[in-house]
Amino acid sequence: AHTHPDGLESPTAKRDMKTGQALAYTCYQMYARMPTGLAPEYVDFTPKDKTHDFIAGDQSFILRPEALETFYILHRLTG
Repeated sequence: AHTHPDGLESPTAKRDMKTGQALAYTCYQMYARMPTGLAPEYVDFTPKDKTHDFIAGDQSFILRPEALETFYILHRLTG
């Protein structure tokens, strides 16, 4: 959104920012809901029961900086 030629106030940039914030919140929830505080490598959003809205697909954790980068950029853009 921050590189859109019409700036942050363009309809496209606003749409992209809203999508990015929603995706970042989902990513945050992957960390916040795990007992270890680390997000699983992938999740299944179609759980077999009604008590969970996702199931950790793999308990391993491969260090990936994308989540932290996303949180940092959103913080810089939104304060």
